[in-house]
Amino acid sequence: MEHKKEQTLITIPLADFIQSLLQEFKSGDFTSGLEKVRITKDIALILENCLKGTLTHKVEFNDWDGNPLEHPTLWRYDEWFHAYERDKRQKDYSEQERIKRWIEQKNVDNLTRVLMRKQSLSESFARPLAYRLVKSGNMEIMSFMGLNKLVEREEEL
Repeated sequence: MEHKKEQTLITIPLADFIQSLLQEFKSGDFTSGLEKVRITKDIALILENCLKGTLTHKVEFNDWDGNPLEHPTLWRYDEWFHAYERDKRQKDYSEQERIKRWIEQKNVDNLTRVLMRKQSLSESFARPLAYRLVKSGNMEIMSFMGLNKLVEREEEL
């Protein structure tokens, strides 16, 4: 088992330490510098305790999906909040787009089956036709072809 070499300890103000980590001290400007920095686990545990209840900085041990980070991250709180909100909006948008594609695909599949059964079309001809009809959204033509109802919500999949 490897023993840690005894190290010299120093005491410095927390604000100065955080400023030096984020390289934010430039002529008294505490807002410039990095938005986040990787730190050791020991420093992260200490900072997390010291920063509890503050809205200036945030220590993160996990990514936004809940997976542990290889190295904890010290963030400026505002930057963390904006990045978190942006990631959340992107995930929500991606999920909505994915659901739209599933619904569209389900409607194309349904109309393809109807065209093959009622209009005696081959799948190679029915699928592109079904796709164009679903994209056009013309329910009158789709009803005439034999499709009574389109899937409109995720629950109907």
